Amino acid sequence: MKTGVDTRRIMPAAAICACFLIITSCGGNDGGGISGTFVAGGVIIDEPPWAQGIDVPYGGEDIDTSVPGNYGYYSEDGDFATIYDADRMPFTFKKGSVKRIINLWPANTSGALALGAEEFFVARLGGMSTPWQEVMFPKYAGLQAQVGTQSGSSANAESLMTLEPDIIIGHPSSIAGLRGIEYGGQKLPVINVNFSTYQEMKVTYRVIGKILGGKVEENAEAWGKLLQANIDRVAKGLEKTGVRPVVYYTSGGMNGFSATMPMTGLNSVVMNEWTGYAGGKYWPGLMRELRKENITSQGGVNMEIIMKYPPQKVFIGGGRRDEVDAILADKDGASNPWAGIIADLGTDNIKYIPYALFDWGRFGAESVLQILWAARNIHPEIFADPSSPDYIDIHSETKDFYTNFAGYPVTDTQVDDIINGRPPSQIERR
Repeated sequence: MKTGVDTRRIMPAAAICACFLIITSCGGNDGGGISGTFVAGGVIIDEPPWAQGIDVPYGGEDIDTSVPGNYGYYSEDGDFATIYDADRMPFTFKKGSVKRIINLWPANTSGALALGAEEFFVARLGGMSTPWQEVMFPKYAGLQAQVGTQSGSSANAESLMTLEPDIIIGHPSSIAGLRGIEYGGQKLPVINVNFSTYQEMKVTYRVIGKILGGKVEENAEAWGKLLQANIDRVAKGLEKTGVRPVVYYTSGGMNGFSATMPMTGLNSVVMNEWTGYAGGKYWPGLMRELRKENITSQGGVNMEIIMKYPPQKVFIGGGRRDEVDAILADKDGASNPWAGIIADLGTDNIKYIPYALFDWGRFGAESVLQILWAARNIHPEIFADPSSPDYIDIHSETKDFYTNFAGYPVTDTQVDDIINGRPPSQIERR
């Protein structure tokens, strides 16, 4: 995805020589120590010394869907069409014939629902629907047939095929098992739509849109255009500053603050991307550049490292949870290793990520809004000030998204709940 401004190469501005407050956190002797949360009027005006001058790459590479065999490549032959999935495997179908789908991936299920695919589902993910899915998509939530994400065995495959799906969208962990199974002498109608970046997500929605057609295809194309428009819009506002605050993402939920989403190898993840597009630096990316990425494959964080290299913003995924509220309220450093960082940053710099059909900060269609939300919270002086020419009205953007894509006109109260990571307090079913 190309933008008018390559924000990946913008270096931090020189430290502003003015009177400002330096908030410190726990120190170390290898480049950490001072948090560098330099704040003036609630706005971060510089980066911590250890992060200055470090450029964190972000943004997935473009996938050329016009190249035969590439993910998303589509061709037609009379009444039939073929499209290639994430494994570069072809899926051939009669145009307009796919009416019944099973989706084994929670993130992709929420995305397909957001694109208007509710009527195509013949089963729901057992225990995986969110309260907002139940409100916005009661037909999906009310489906009696339930499937699990790990439906890769022959026994589970038989139960899947009794639902007579025209297509099964596999979970990344089960796709290999599903591909090796035959039912009634034929391979299962399986596709893989694995993704971890915005570009891959855009191609995934294109694949789903091409298969299902109609409104879903229109929404898939519109989503890709909205993604680029949001990236470009924020990039224009970021021309006003070179400061890139350090952002720590936690998956939240029952894990509290203890897990993040690391960058693996040379690959980006969508959390790294929305942080970068919104004008911040992704903490795991910085740790990798510093060769301090002491994060487990499951995303568990080494507290010694994060206390030596504390972030300037903390964004909490997973929706509002009692477990996380308890951590935020616990000021005792002996029982809560995050207490010092929480006290230093203050409530303005620690936010719950919005949550509805899925966590905005993860791998769902709503993540297109996360870029705007993150920009407001990383650079409020540019994007959250109504007098700014680059002001982002996140309430209006949220209303437009759910109305235009999900077909659900959210109320003002519901928008407030979504943006604050809360379940619906006002139930208005379709």
